[in-house]
Amino acid sequence: IYTLGYEGISLETYINKLIKHNIGLLCDVRKTPFSRKFGFSCKTLSNLLPKVGIDYVHIPQLGIESNKRQDLDNKEAYKKLFDEYKTTLPDREEALDKVLNLQKKYQRIALTCFEKLHHECHRHCVSDYLANKYNAQVVHL
Repeated sequence: IYTLGYEGISLETYINKLIKHNIGLLCDVRKTPFSRKFGFSCKTLSNLLPKVGIDYVHIPQLGIESNKRQDLDNKEAYKKLFDEYKTTLPDREEALDKVLNLQKKYQRIALTCFEKLHHECHRHCVSDYLANKYNAQVVHL
């Protein structure tokens, strides 16, 4: 399982990273899969990625409500958000099972969200959970 954020990179660079790592499926773990950054909304990704051999799925159950992502201006705020989010992961087993089943089917999948650095994004909480509970191997791109 790979993780990748699109902050600070172009759509071309983003897609090239997916291709370079032989990703077969992109799992969008944003609650709301829309972006002000060109090309990173669900509609564009779901139309464009299959043209380069990468499937796309949106898993909103693994997202964080936008009101909880406000005022993240220091490490402590991120820590508090992620600590709270981690406590909800056992309640998201259906979505986590979906990720695991998709990984078995596609072999190489990527979890995606906005933030460039995985430790500043909830996708690391998801990948850490899968690594700890199911021994999934994780690579942060």
